[in-house]
Amino acid sequence: MKKIKYALVLGGGGANGAYQIGAWKALRELKIEFNAIIGNSVGALNAGFIAMNKFNDAEKIWENLTIDKIVKIPEDLFKKGKLRIKFSKVSIFKKLELLFKNKGLDTEPLKQMIESNMDEKKIRKSGIDFGIITYQLNDFKPLELFLDDIKEGKLADYLIASSSIPVIFKSTELDGKKLIDGGIHDNIPFNLAKERGYKNIIVIDISGLGVTKKPNIEGTNTIYIKNSMELGNIIDFDPDKLKKYIKMGYLDTLKIFNRFEGIKYFYQIDLKSVIKLKKILFDPIVINNYKKFLKKAENNKISDNTYIKMKLREILPKSYNNHKEIIVSLMECACTSLKIELLNIYKFKELLKTIWKKYLDIENKYKEETNYMNFIDRFGKKISSIKTLNDIKKMFNLSPFEYEKDFEIFYKINNNEEDVQTKMLANFYPEIIGAKIFLIILKKYFKK
Repeated sequence: MKKIKYALVLGGGGANGAYQIGAWKALRELKIEFNAIIGNSVGALNAGFIAMNKFNDAEKIWENLTIDKIVKIPEDLFKKGKLRIKFSKVSIFKKLELLFKNKGLDTEPLKQMIESNMDEKKIRKSGIDFGIITYQLNDFKPLELFLDDIKEGKLADYLIASSSIPVIFKSTELDGKKLIDGGIHDNIPFNLAKERGYKNIIVIDISGLGVTKKPNIEGTNTIYIKNSMELGNIIDFDPDKLKKYIKMGYLDTLKIFNRFEGIKYFYQIDLKSVIKLKKILFDPIVINNYKKFLKKAENNKISDNTYIKMKLREILPKSYNNHKEIIVSLMECACTSLKIELLNIYKFKELLKTIWKKYLDIENKYKEETNYMNFIDRFGKKISSIKTLNDIKKMFNLSPFEYEKDFEIFYKINNNEEDVQTKMLANFYPEIIGAKIFLIILKKYFKK
């Protein structure tokens, strides 16, 4: 059987383009080949690396990319590659005014990076149908180009033009035309790939700014890859964030190709563990412990597993309540509520242990919190330690389960109705009830 080759479509999105490098890493591992690559903006730049098959070079560049390697910017506006703008200083506003007086930031560093890393001859010899999209300001129309349309020696110029984000970066002047980012016409040029005649298409959407036209996938075999977590500002070239985006692209892509089975997390389901957990879930004694969290549960029906499933799905957030295994949905509610790291590959049993350990750590942390004075004293110390904005962020950067513990202590101190705090908190963190139920199950699972 002949191996399928795909047309790869890469959307624009500035710094978020690091995600596409992670996705490419996964596609390489899956041994997926391309007969065409069509990109816009940063997607066009990444397309060049893919056409040259220079993964290691691309990964290294992205892992160390900083804003000063993209545009000319005064040194005191950034530190260690990260923008550091203090708006209290009037001089900053003057410098920002100077930066934009020429209708955008100067992309000379980007031009140098492209010219140093893009081998036009190698791209032309690759045999890949290479396409980009840019936009003409002179007559307000898109320019959709393939290698056959581009004069030899001009590819780097068109790559820069495609990456010239409107307003933020200066437009590119080429052959008497002012060109900017093609995202003003179509940020994800899927339709260009389809019109070119390709039927097997992979799209990598990085939630970039611009016009995103609804793809007409009829008559195609389309695989759509999109960031599962929120990406950042398109000009925030923070190396730590870029490495995170690479990892996200890698894991999301493997999940799309069924290498992982989690809802938001990344793992393979262990059927033996799931069966054991489900047995505990429907244990009458365990049901009696968590039925208080179910909406208007009727006592005469709690021995009916189908009824219990229905009541459990009622309390789950929309993103979790359709999974075929209710126990998996409850487990991921616990992961979210305990702030278990998302971007990791887990073994199912190890994930259960991670949840349980995090739960016990929080329980021990709050163990001494037995009276009102302890409760007030702890918050007093936190408030007195605040010195910076980051201190405030840390104070309120608790996991939903830690907030739940605070509520629990406060309401117990004040002799309020049992578990009212959990139901109140569910208005802000809808996973918390599912998390509480799963921890009741896990308590018996790990009981020796």
